[in-house]
Amino acid sequence: MLFNAIGTRLAGLVATVLLGLWLTQADFGVFGVAMSLSALAAVLREGGLRQYLVREHRQHERLIGPVFYMALGFNLLTAGLMVGMAQYSSLWTGDAAEGRSIALLLYVAAISAPLGTPGAILQARLMGGLQFGTISAITGFSMLLRYGATVLLAWRFADVLGALTLVLILPVCAVFEWVAFRYANPEPLWSRRPEVSTWPSLLSHARWILLGSLAIVMINWVPNLALSAVSRDTHLVGVYFMACNIVMQVGILLSANVGAVLLPAFAKLTGDRERLDSAILKSVRQLMLLATPLSMGLAVTFPSLEQWIWHGKWESAAAAVRVLGYTYPSVVLLAAPLAAQQAVGQFRQWASTLLALGAVSIASAAVGGALVPHGARAAEGIAWWTGVSGAIVAFACTVLIAGRRGIAVGATVASALPAWVIALAAAIPAIWFDGKVFADLGAIPRFMASGGLFTVLFVVCVRILVPGHIEEALAMAPRGAGRLCRRALLLPEPAS
Repeated sequence: MLFNAIGTRLAGLVATVLLGLWLTQADFGVFGVAMSLSALAAVLREGGLRQYLVREHRQHERLIGPVFYMALGFNLLTAGLMVGMAQYSSLWTGDAAEGRSIALLLYVAAISAPLGTPGAILQARLMGGLQFGTISAITGFSMLLRYGATVLLAWRFADVLGALTLVLILPVCAVFEWVAFRYANPEPLWSRRPEVSTWPSLLSHARWILLGSLAIVMINWVPNLALSAVSRDTHLVGVYFMACNIVMQVGILLSANVGAVLLPAFAKLTGDRERLDSAILKSVRQLMLLATPLSMGLAVTFPSLEQWIWHGKWESAAAAVRVLGYTYPSVVLLAAPLAAQQAVGQFRQWASTLLALGAVSIASAAVGGALVPHGARAAEGIAWWTGVSGAIVAFACTVLIAGRRGIAVGATVASALPAWVIALAAAIPAIWFDGKVFADLGAIPRFMASGGLFTVLFVVCVRILVPGHIEEALAMAPRGAGRLCRRALLLPEPAS
């Protein structure tokens, strides 16, 4: 799942780079508002039942029929809400033409919602069986299809379609996943009985999952709406959305994909509290070992990347990317404790945690949009508001969740902080050299110099200060790759 996620995230990053060449800041602003509205409606998608089906995989045969038909009903309701929102889309921008563009995007998203139902439920069956190879192959190809088609549409029709190029492929991807998961898992969904009498019980189990889904939307999408409503500046929303989209590639790579693995894996450990607590701490260490160099490395190198690829077109987003890169690892960190809460059935606590983070994200975006003066550095100022407040709340929630399980605060902090502190310590001199020494180099030499300096500093410090974290990571790596990494890092081979 991780290697597949790395490939699809790289493809997503390449797609973002190319789309940034052909689409305007206003196009990204329209897309950000439309997808935020779509995400609000999509809170109801599958009614939270897919996660419930994964957790209750032992009762799959009893639940599959009512879950499928109930999820289909929720997705039809989702589509109806999107269509309804489209009628009032201009309220968020104050511009009639931009409102019509937002409405078109919502109509396309509405079509894809019910089409995605069979694929989502069939995927849950495979997740319950830990068949991650099959899942990663199908979802990976689907993402590549989406990115490739979007890039081609933008390349050929950006002047005509604008932001619409970003969503036209969504119904096609939904149908592809339906067919592919049906082939991998020949489950006769449509012939199952809906058993409507069981729906109230299922809804009572899923209500906290629905609330948690709302909170995820509040974290990832509603801040764009808050910023748009306060600033009334589609260009500013576009710049901030671009910065968030770039940094969130790290979050999607790790928290979403690794979280999808941790939920069913933790669910199989619920009968052994000691092993589950140990697995949570191990997951925290490995998530931070991966998230911090990716986020901080992006903060170090993005100005040179922007100069190389876009030649100043997105320069106003560079400082915001840097700020979010400092703070985003804490949001990724939450993936492990949140997966543990779902695994043990603590959906109420899971939803409450996400709601707290979502409320802070919306409030900080609105306050930043209201207080930060508009101009070239406005997106950076808003990023400070959202990034710092989100980091504090996410880290506090991680410590609180672990503490409620009886995990000592010191153990949680010792697992989470070292990689972050090391990455920040490596990023500070790399950023100084990037601005003072490497700034006059060409874009590519500047990228290689600043990125190389950060990488060397981070690897050396991790090797010296927390070699145990590296040992854990290499123990999970393929044997050949692990052996090469050990030789490069001068680590001894493990005892046979």
